[in-house]
Amino acid sequence: MAMLLRPALLWPDWFTWRADPAYSPTVAAALRSGFAHIASADAPRINFLWACAEVASCKNATMATPQHVRVCLLFARTHEVEGAYTDALAYVDRALDVAAHGPFNDDFTDLLLYRAKLERARGRYLIAASDLDACLGLLRGRARGDDTRIDPALRLEILAQLADYEFFLGHLLTAARLVSQAQRLAPRVPHRRLDAASIAWVQAHLDRLRGYAWEAVHPMLRAESVYAHDAPPISRGRLAYFVAELALDSAARYSDGPPASHRSEPLRLARVHLDAAERLAQQANDRGGRGLVQLARVRYSRLYGGNSDRSARIVDVLRLARRIDDDALLAQAFTALGDELAYQGEHERALDCYRQTIGLMDGSEFPVLALPARRQLLLAREMAGAADPQQFA
Repeated sequence: MAMLLRPALLWPDWFTWRADPAYSPTVAAALRSGFAHIASADAPRINFLWACAEVASCKNATMATPQHVRVCLLFARTHEVEGAYTDALAYVDRALDVAAHGPFNDDFTDLLLYRAKLERARGRYLIAASDLDACLGLLRGRARGDDTRIDPALRLEILAQLADYEFFLGHLLTAARLVSQAQRLAPRVPHRRLDAASIAWVQAHLDRLRGYAWEAVHPMLRAESVYAHDAPPISRGRLAYFVAELALDSAARYSDGPPASHRSEPLRLARVHLDAAERLAQQANDRGGRGLVQLARVRYSRLYGGNSDRSARIVDVLRLARRIDDDALLAQAFTALGDELAYQGEHERALDCYRQTIGLMDGSEFPVLALPARRQLLLAREMAGAADPQQFA
């Protein structure tokens, strides 16, 4: 499934474009045919190839600016569904160059929003956030600084995306401010359920860091019902994994008690969501997501009292992360290995794993993933009463 686009970008033709002397009826017919192939939200990949074939013959013809933008967009979206984000971005950049010289300002801001989503898919949060900041700046300029004059649906979508990016960049206060703005705006656009659910997801991330994991579970279960109808399998799988992690956090608070007491409900919820997350990751061919599920299963086994070789399973995920060049997964695997080694009493090796995580995430696009490792190092330093702070740096 391709990323969601703003509605105007999905128009293959519009009567106002015909005032442009460069408007081409031939290109218009090709665009209408091409867009028809991918009109369905679950259009298969082959349909995107057919869409490109419809416009390929007129790719270099003279045409109106918005027509040129949409020809580029068809090729960008086709590369996107193939996972070729670099090629997709090249076409989006071309479309932005065209739109910048045209009279249709909405195309330019909508393309910035689309480019941010593609950059996010590549794990380039900083560039994605910059695109969204630029988008908001343009919209505020047109609204003369009055945010209430910006289309509330568009503003909510941007705030939801930007809050997510700022969280993973480790800008927690900024993320919290954006979440607050979005929560106040959401009642004005009740039909934007997916954006509201995305905001709830960022809020749950923030609540988890504050130690309120169980309190975040029920909002996430409500968000899950929205994602079940409106989101692709990869997003539904990542959400199911996150619910499992919240449940495991909650179970860990009662790690000294028997499974039949306070831990039973969180562990049951975690198991159900790990099964769902694994199924959805397989469906979406999300190899990184499958690795995360395996790390969570290791944690579940430790909390439940299983006897499997958990360290070996984590090492398998480390190998997977290196194979698919996924630094985020690699960092989380090192943290998981540190947690397991600490549980086994191998504290020095555990500290080395936490340092590996921090080294990977320092200067990365998602430094927030190093916070659990930093907390463990800080805790170790406090417990040891180390005289030399560099001992655990």
